[in-house]
Amino acid sequence: AEALKAHNKAKAIMEGNGWTTTEEYGGLLLSLGRLEKEQQRYEQAMEWFRKSEAVLCNFKDSVTYSVLVNGMALCFQ
Repeated sequence: AEALKAHNKAKAIMEGNGWTTTEEYGGLLLSLGRLEKEQQRYEQAMEWFRKSEAVLCNFKDSVTYSVLVNGMALCFQ
């Protein structure tokens, strides 16, 4: 619960500063998805992963994008 609060606070700060197209913002959304996946809430995780993908599609050469694709694949298993 505390991790989710911290991530949501960081998300609000990034959105407030207009950083929603950055790789860091996509990584934050990815982290929210990973938190949900760890709690075995796969549907919610996929929602975050899709939001992350919408940002990270502009950073396909990054490690962060690779981690996203892996996380999505694990949710499908």
